Parts: sequence; structure tokens; C-alpha cells
Amino acid sequence: MDSVSLYDAKANLSRLVSKAQKGEVTVITKHGKPAALLMPMRTDDAPPVQRTGFLKGRYEIPEDFDTTAKDEIIAIFEGDGR
Repeated sequence: MDSVSLYDAKANLSRLVSKAQKGEVTVITKHGKPAALLMPMRTDDAPPVQRTGFLKGRYEIPEDFDTTAKDEIIAIFEGDGR
């Protein structure tokens, strides 16, 4: 998801709309803070935008993600008197 300033969005609106038509989402900022979201329109005949993999390369799943706090989770479900 790209981010552009309001000033740049005004100057490049046609290009940003073309990107939106291709399924890309753009955040428009004002004074450095998110102010608006430019995204594709959904129509009944258009398939939804594919979001699978949009965080690829931005987040890493730890090797032990499925065993983290295993004992605590078992205690919650099985009850340990807490």
C-alpha cells in the first residue's frame, strides 16, 4: 500500500486512479497523517481485490509460533485452579 501527500495526490490524480483501477490501494496523507484512502470501486461483476500475500516480506513468523506459551494455553483450557 503506497502513501502520498495530498499535494502529490492532486498533481498525480490520474495516475493514482489508474493504479486503483488495477486493484492498488493508496493512502493520502495531510500534514504527514493519513487522511483518505484511494481504492478500487467494487462492482457486482468485478471480482474482489486479492489480498493474499500483501504482507509478504514485511513480517516474519517465528519458528516457535505454534508452541509459544504452550503450557499457559493448556492450563487455560484444562484448568489449573487459577
